[in-house]
Amino acid sequence: MLYHKPHSEFANASCRSKYEHPCYCKNLPVIPPTFLSALHAYELYHEKCTRGINITALGVEGEVVEGCKYLVWKAKDGMGNQLLSLVCAFIYSLLTQRAMLIATDSHIQNYLCDPFPLSSWLLPHDFPEPHLRTSAKRVADYIAETVEQKADHTHNFSATTPKHLQVYINCCDKRHDHPFFCPGAQNLCTDINWIFYHSHEHTLPAFYLIPEFRNKLTRWFPNHDAFMHVSRYLLHPQDAIWEHISEFYKAHMDGVPRLLGIQARVWNKDYKPTVSRQISRCIIEQTLLPKHSQDAINKTAEALASAIAPVPSAMHVQKKQPDILVLVASLRPEYKEDLAVQYAQNDGADGGLHVTVITASAERSQRTGNGAHDVAAIVDIWLLSFMHEMVVTPYSTFGSVASGMAGIVPLLMINYGKQKMEEAACVRNNVAGPCFLVYPRNQTCELDGPSFAIADPASMVPEVRYCERYTGLGVQSSFYIP
Repeated sequence: MLYHKPHSEFANASCRSKYEHPCYCKNLPVIPPTFLSALHAYELYHEKCTRGINITALGVEGEVVEGCKYLVWKAKDGMGNQLLSLVCAFIYSLLTQRAMLIATDSHIQNYLCDPFPLSSWLLPHDFPEPHLRTSAKRVADYIAETVEQKADHTHNFSATTPKHLQVYINCCDKRHDHPFFCPGAQNLCTDINWIFYHSHEHTLPAFYLIPEFRNKLTRWFPNHDAFMHVSRYLLHPQDAIWEHISEFYKAHMDGVPRLLGIQARVWNKDYKPTVSRQISRCIIEQTLLPKHSQDAINKTAEALASAIAPVPSAMHVQKKQPDILVLVASLRPEYKEDLAVQYAQNDGADGGLHVTVITASAERSQRTGNGAHDVAAIVDIWLLSFMHEMVVTPYSTFGSVASGMAGIVPLLMINYGKQKMEEAACVRNNVAGPCFLVYPRNQTCELDGPSFAIADPASMVPEVRYCERYTGLGVQSSFYIP
């Protein structure tokens, strides 16, 4: 079953990844029929609200087509943050029946196909998104004003409803707009014509705290795997990028019995040998790859460094296809090289496992906004999402987006790069998909009365729990555990 219906008459029909993507996924659960129904209804709604409409004129005036409301998404930070924010913005649009449109200066349209079959998700180029967003009232400020106005019973409350509202969910904004996740705030937002959604966070867990949203999410996603299904519907690389992804897969991974992805985040551009050692400890402790003696590793490293290649004997014939292929995704090439040295002798000639270690890119530093760099990030994320097993870095949206798309619960490196030998190098994560890093807590909900507050969000509903190994709030799902 596909999320998209192949049809030549669709305006946005040319996107191979929409229909070929399932061929590479290792976890293919049934798509919930309730979610498919919601998607197809939304596609018709989006067409009604955007196709043949002067969106710029409506946006400037804050007006809407009858029966329509809008959400405008703006990219923020690196590719991992952009993708998870885009998924959450779309989920919110589904929950609140808003036509989602994306700002063209986000440039995500240069990499991803338009997901909607009969209408575009792009704002017109003349749409003044930065001006309208930054001049719009912040949601927390609007809520505070509303509380004051309700206390003044003589005030004409309806006359003060703004036509534009800005929602800014940022880790470094001291939770200013977190009243947005209160039920009363959502009731207030239903009257807003245009919401400008600017975030780099995974806000999905907080949507479960709103009873109306929780009911819909549970109906659409009985297994609480919204991120996986929505990302597979929404995020599809354009044909040129998909060609790169699919050809790389066919050249290196096709038919390999076991695919292992390792994502090693780099924050300060520096290569840290302690991270390489932690990766090695993790894969041995978790029996993902065979263990070698340090002497054998040292001899291999010395031979490679001096360009001395062992002469194969008549009986030493390397297997053509590996038994295990390891894809290392990192800005620094050294992490792949260190692991490749460790397993250079595992060519399967002696009847043992043939292990191959590869990488698809090595950008060395993050350059978000650079076209080639962003393409390399997308290629890495999608290739990682095709793995059987994954080891990822805490606090990195890059790895959590890949594992969320894959629908698997990854292994998470703990005490990253600190070489705490008395503790495990990695453990199985306790939540599926990304975590909401700076989540709402100790949040009063003044529009809901004293009986409702978001004090301890993980205790409010069973679907939400704390991410155990690093700060955050996640969704408890029945994702596949390798």
